[in-house]
Amino acid sequence: MGVSALVSPSFPYPVHQLPSPNKYTLSLKVGPLCFLCLYLPPSLSCSDLMSILSSLPIYPNTICVVTSMQDWVTLLVIQ
Repeated sequence: MGVSALVSPSFPYPVHQLPSPNKYTLSLKVGPLCFLCLYLPPSLSCSDLMSILSSLPIYPNTICVVTSMQDWVTLLVIQ
């Protein structure tokens, strides 16, 4: 389980992987934007969930996508 990114060779912007604060996050820099992609397993406790969310570095031009397979919920946060 986890998050993966597939980038077409013809994509016009450079894509760089950034350090991620936890094992549930894939952090990418795409042009001027930072993407934080999270997969949060349904088995996480509320305290673990809050710890993971509070560890995320949110800067201007950050887009955060959170997915949980249990409810097929995707949350998109643009800062």
